[in-house]
Amino acid sequence: MKFKYILILMVIISLISGSILMYDKVNAERSSNIAEIILSYDDIDEMVKQSDQDMEYWLKEFKKMSINTVSINEITLNSLIENNSFVDAKVFPELGENLSWLLLYPENAIEYLKSNSVDKDDVIIEIYEKSLFEFVMKRLSQIYPDEFYNGFIGEKLSIIVLDGTIEDSYYREDNVLTDFEGENVKRVEEINSSKLFDIGLGFDENKIEIVKNAGLDVNLRPGNYSRYAKEKLDYFLKYIEDNNLIPNYFIFSSEVVGYPNFTDELSKFMKSKNIMPALIESSVQRSNIEQSGLLPLVEDFDYETVRLFSVMNYIQNRFKFYNYNGAEEIENTLYRAITERNIRLVYFRPFKSDEKVYVTDVRYYQDTFESLSERLLKHNITLGKAVPMKFNNPNRILLTLTVFGALAVGLWLLLMLFKINSKYMYYLAIFLTLGILSFSYIIPNLSLILFSFAGAIVFSTTAIYYFIENINNAYKYKVQGSFKIIIMSSIILFSTLMISVFGGLYVNILLSHSKYLLEIEIFRGVLLSEILPLILFGIIYIIKFGYNNKIEELSEDKLYYKDLLKFFDINIKAKHIMYLSVLMGIGYVYISRAGHETSLKPSDYEMIFRNFLEYNIIARPRTKEFLIAFPSLMMALNFAYQGYKKFVFPFAFIGAIGYTSIINTFCHLRTPVYLSLYRVGYSVLFGIIIGAIGIVLMNIIIKLVKRVQIWKKYWFQAIMDLKIKVMKPF
Repeated sequence: MKFKYILILMVIISLISGSILMYDKVNAERSSNIAEIILSYDDIDEMVKQSDQDMEYWLKEFKKMSINTVSINEITLNSLIENNSFVDAKVFPELGENLSWLLLYPENAIEYLKSNSVDKDDVIIEIYEKSLFEFVMKRLSQIYPDEFYNGFIGEKLSIIVLDGTIEDSYYREDNVLTDFEGENVKRVEEINSSKLFDIGLGFDENKIEIVKNAGLDVNLRPGNYSRYAKEKLDYFLKYIEDNNLIPNYFIFSSEVVGYPNFTDELSKFMKSKNIMPALIESSVQRSNIEQSGLLPLVEDFDYETVRLFSVMNYIQNRFKFYNYNGAEEIENTLYRAITERNIRLVYFRPFKSDEKVYVTDVRYYQDTFESLSERLLKHNITLGKAVPMKFNNPNRILLTLTVFGALAVGLWLLLMLFKINSKYMYYLAIFLTLGILSFSYIIPNLSLILFSFAGAIVFSTTAIYYFIENINNAYKYKVQGSFKIIIMSSIILFSTLMISVFGGLYVNILLSHSKYLLEIEIFRGVLLSEILPLILFGIIYIIKFGYNNKIEELSEDKLYYKDLLKFFDINIKAKHIMYLSVLMGIGYVYISRAGHETSLKPSDYEMIFRNFLEYNIIARPRTKEFLIAFPSLMMALNFAYQGYKKFVFPFAFIGAIGYTSIINTFCHLRTPVYLSLYRVGYSVLFGIIIGAIGIVLMNIIIKLVKRVQIWKKYWFQAIMDLKIKVMKPF
């Protein structure tokens, strides 16, 4: 059998297996089509304090907006101090800084503190109201064992001592002693705070009652204290059962309640009550916040969970942002989170017109959620009770068969570039096949990352190679007329970009396990897979066209491998440094604009333009693709058809970014595949339109320049003829 037929067979097998896996992935994505808005009680309460209406009014209004759940945080020592001027707390060493406590504390408390029963890791709670003291003591007795706390009631001031350990204490890092010359002498370990300030004291029953009276569901958000994890877990589970407060999901604080030794008990309870765990997206909108004990719990649930997006302070402040009339930009943020990042829970905090001023006009909230609901319907998503995504675990055999498609494309690329003898290609194919099978068996999880990375490189580089081949054809078969050039370049652009689309789908299929869709794991080779093909573009271009060769000197069958060495042997001139500086600047912007972790952000005008597109079409195309990359590819072909070789490389190189960008679009594994396809489709459509306009304008400029050159030549010749006539008599 001829080698090319083997490659075709491998591609067909890959397409069949990949289609099956893609079908399963799409079904999993479609299974979660309800998003839920959950109110933060504490933040709504802060807004109510600035409003003319009470909490019950606001909760009922939010209920009309398809919001049915309110989250209530557990009371902590810190929250008591923040909300009550009659409570204070300090770590034990702070008592030595001011001896006034000897005059204020109850006598039995003073005796206890002077005894050996207290150490530096303990925490002292000062309470100036007897009813509050009784409340704290009651909650401590309900949750924690007796040896954890001691209470001392007084006439004006009551004291509670919490028994801390060295694991509870927080130390200052900058506390260094220096001598008179400013030299560091030693570091002093000074306890600054304690984990005990965050211990849970149960829930505020008044808040729960208010939420229930407004007709909304209560979602209690528990804390944890690992030292008494069992006690915390038992109290919490009993409390929600006794009070009929079983939720659909748990939103944990820094760690799972019951962590580290009792998460199995929690898991059994959650399964018996159909409660799912919630993953909280990180502040940079990438992956999820690490919470101790949460990942094993999610795995135990077969990844049937929901992702939560928290409306943070900087998002609250985007009211009347970008010159909008209301909360449109906040709405845009919620819309993107739900549609693009598999978010199904939004932890909502009210809008702010200033850092400390809340928006208290209910119409802005009504308009926002009404508009959001309408926009989500275009994606078949409604607001209601969140539904988890169906577990997707792609078949290992089908994944391995899919990999052979990328292998076939890679072997074809090698064959085209290096003209390797078919006999050696057989050996190479067998060797790589055995390698794929071995890797899939020995390191199954890592192998998927490696195969995905390799596939991203192979498909984007193949698309680049095919485009360079079409440049070569354009040099040979020159086309005149803007219309013909636009048609030809559009066909070439579409066909080459389809190779990248298949590459993106290939990566999307290989990494279609639920842990990738929920961003528990992410594809970490994205940046390198975008940069490496651009380097390969330069190498392939030189191999195909040589270095500094004219069009007339190019041979159809010759490959210029030696010109690669010639390129590295050039004398560096000022223009080369200038080119390199421009290239590095483009590279910096390109890398810095990828993701949310960098300081280089889009301008306000660009964001307004993006929002306009996002509001009017199903998926916003990527700006760098349809405004820069795709038109540049068409311009490169335009120059090639007309024989302007020196302009081809810079436009083609900039355009090559588009091939890697398409694959990068599909590497956003949390984004539903249909949305990525729409995004690429719009990018290609708009890119062709802008490229066509660019070709027409450029060809008009070229004609004008040619005319000017002809007229310059004509007038120069006329002047010379006149000069000869004038000088002839002499």
